[in-house]
Parts: sequence; C-alpha cells; structure tokens
Amino acid sequence: MRRGLALVAMVGVLTVARPTFDAAGASTVDILGMQIEEQDAPAVHAFLKERALASGAVEIDGELVPWAMDLHDWQRLALCESGGDWHIQSRPFRGGLQFLSSSWRGVGGQGDPAEASVAEQIERARMLLDSQGPRAWPVCSRVIGWAA
Repeated sequence: MRRGLALVAMVGVLTVARPTFDAAGASTVDILGMQIEEQDAPAVHAFLKERALASGAVEIDGELVPWAMDLHDWQRLALCESGGDWHIQSRPFRGGLQFLSSSWRGVGGQGDPAEASVAEQIERARMLLDSQGPRAWPVCSRVIGWAA
C-alpha cells in the first residue's frame, strides 16, 4: 500500500475510533491495534493528518484524499458532471463523477456511489478510466481536455 494511502487509512480509523475503558476506568482508543490514551488521540490524529498531507494527500470537504497528483482533474470532472457535488443523488447517475450503478459495481464498488467517500469515488473512477478510457464520461472528458 502506498505510504500516503496508509496514512489516510490511519487517520480515518482514528477519526471513527471509540474509546474503551479498562478495569481502572482509564479510557483508551484502539488505533490499528495500538492502545492510545483518549486524551492523546487528538494529538495523534493531528500528527497522522499532517504526515498524510505531507505525503501528497489533500483534504476535500474535511476528508483526506491520497491522490493529489491527478486530483485537480478529478475535481474538474466532478464540477462538469455534478456541479462539484460529490454526494449528488440524481437518477440514473450517482455521486460526484456520475456513476451508473452497473459501472460502479463493475469496478468493485458497493452500495450507492453518492454515499461513498470522495477518495473511494476517485479510486473507482480511476479503475473505470483504466478499463473504458475517457469515453466513460463522453461529454465532460472532452470539456476538461481528456479526449479529443
């Protein structure tokens, strides 16, 4: 796993971690098998987030996305496809990159693309681009200069 992705995953795990209490009443948070005292969790979260951003991740809508090198293109595509709304629920297309349900499932997506994270939408879109090329987005790929 790429370093940036691993750090983003750690930040995500920490974000949703819930404290547990030992017999003495001390609270800890389990982060990837490490027990972190609850009062230290915000500092650990800030450190991991800083390292993820330094590794090339970027933050969109409060969410860390590890693919910074082509993120600008994906944001431009989402702006064209959905007005930049990553969680739009229009039928039959869903999410910021306007997936058909069959295309979403075809690249391993589960559930509703509109409910998926920005990072997952980009990950699945990269797979779709690899398999179908820019024709997966016939109009907007031309608008942003991916296709002639």
